[in-house]
Amino acid sequence: MLTLLRDVARELGAMVARITEFDLERPTPCAGWDLRRLLAHQLGQQDGFAQAVATGDAPGSAFERETVTIDRLEPEWRRSTAELLSAFENASADRVIRLAGFGQLRVATVLGMQLLDTAVHAWDVGSALGESYRPADAVVSDIVASARRIAGRPEGSPAFAGPLEVAGDDEWVTALRLLGRAAGDGARWGRA
Repeated sequence: MLTLLRDVARELGAMVARITEFDLERPTPCAGWDLRRLLAHQLGQQDGFAQAVATGDAPGSAFERETVTIDRLEPEWRRSTAELLSAFENASADRVIRLAGFGQLRVATVLGMQLLDTAVHAWDVGSALGESYRPADAVVSDIVASARRIAGRPEGSPAFAGPLEVAGDDEWVTALRLLGRAAGDGARWGRA
């Protein structure tokens, strides 16, 4: 799974490297969020996950990022991504850590959460830029299974909008719709 995360992170990093100042104001599929806010959220998530995996815990504030500026975006993105991947590379999959908002989890579970988050936000970023994004089939298979679990919880998910109706047999579109993304119909839905 770490190899899959590396690949998706590289693909997302390539999109981030093309972002201009103008792009930061573009709307995203995350309701009420422009690209600047989405990227700040993702940087905060990467930094918080990295700290929690590396040290066993991270306060909620470690997951927060106020804003991004175009002059610092690419170097901050490279730093954050490198620290995230390094944390996972150096942690035992069975080690239990505390993840703010989720409690005690095994590193392997946290890695799966980060893979889902990175791939879905890569789609969000691509959509904001007018680009199509689809991860490798192995990533899609993992994410659709996780999306089905998230969508099937009676309490819902604080991280994603409610599931949308699923039609067709494209697993990537299914995963996105289960996570509140209106893939394929042009509408803008979803929380981060």
